[in-house]
Amino acid sequence: MNNIELQVKHSGTVDRTRVAEGGRGTLLAIEEKQLPFVIRRVYTISGVSDAGALRGEHAHKKTDQALFVVQGALTLHLDDGTTAQAIRLTSEDSGIRLGPLLWHSMSDLTTDCVALIAASLPYDGSDYIREYDAFKTYVGTIQ
Repeated sequence: MNNIELQVKHSGTVDRTRVAEGGRGTLLAIEEKQLPFVIRRVYTISGVSDAGALRGEHAHKKTDQALFVVQGALTLHLDDGTTAQAIRLTSEDSGIRLGPLLWHSMSDLTTDCVALIAASLPYDGSDYIREYDAFKTYVGTIQ
């Protein structure tokens, strides 16, 4: 795991255990104590074959998430309304916490990329902020 320095609010690194077992494969484990929330939903993103595909492009009002790259690589773009940064993540890296009120998107996914996301709440469409300008306005009224 590398030393990722996050500059945006509502984020952080999330440790996980990764054990390479040679010809037997690699074990990736995430335990409850490693997450800042109780998991209510888990999903994956994989099979992205369009080199220009952009995933995410939203923020949540309440949902807390942790993103882990299980295989391949992607670029994670984070924006807290004031500070923005991009991080290249691979399966060797820590997970990244995507807290509420953090705009996030993913680009440059390798064709073999598999991302695993754990979320604190079940899916609720009303929790999403899908327009960047609406996000900036919402964050401005909260702070």
